[in-house]
Order: sequence, then structure tokens, then C-alpha cells
Amino acid sequence: MPPAASVALALVVEDDRCLVQMRHSCDILNGLWEFPGGKLRPGESAEQAAVRECAEEVGLAVTPIARLPDHEASYAHARVTLHPVLCRAAGPLPANHWVELSRLRELPMPPINATIIDDLLKLLRTLQ
Repeated sequence: MPPAASVALALVVEDDRCLVQMRHSCDILNGLWEFPGGKLRPGESAEQAAVRECAEEVGLAVTPIARLPDHEASYAHARVTLHPVLCRAAGPLPANHWVELSRLRELPMPPINATIIDDLLKLLRTLQ
């Protein structure tokens, strides 16, 4: 059985756009788009990990707004529990890859992200 990991995802939304990045060529699932994020450290909440990973990966300070439902995904290399966190930028926006919310589903992403995108859009409708 592959090892299990808990991963926070920072779903950073600004002006009807969401921040995404392409997985590194040396990573498993390389060439796919993803939300910034990474493994939770011992004792770290999903919100804390999302803030830390955004700063580390894209140089963006963020503020957590809301948690979305957790999701589990199984791959040949690992079992992953994803902890999505809706975030807002708390500093200047980097010139990273921002995608209109209406176009998120067009990006090649890991399959579990389709459900996460649905959850995100549903949550955003309730916050309007």
C-alpha cells in the first residue's frame, strides 16, 4: 500500500481569477496544472500550511478565508488527503499564472481537482 500524505491546497481567488501553477517536470503528474500547496508539517493546520506553501512556492502572502471539503486521491505512488483552503491575497499579486474561474476546468489537472473546482465555485456563489 502506498504511503499516505496530507496536503493543503491554497485556492487563491482574486477578481474572478484563480492562481495556478504547472507541476515541475521532475514531479509525478508533471505537466499538469495545480493549485499551490504542499504537505502539512506536524502540528500544522491546513490553513497554516496553505499560507506557508503560497509564500514558499509563489512568493504571495495570503489570508485563509474558508475551508472546503477534504478529498482523498489514490495514485500508484501515494494516497493523498487534500485539504483545500480558499485564500485571498494579502500582498501584491505576483505575475504568476492566473486563470479565470470560468476556465479552470479547461486546464489539464489531476482528476480530483474537478471535484475541488466544483466545491470552490459552489462556495464562492454562497459568499457573494
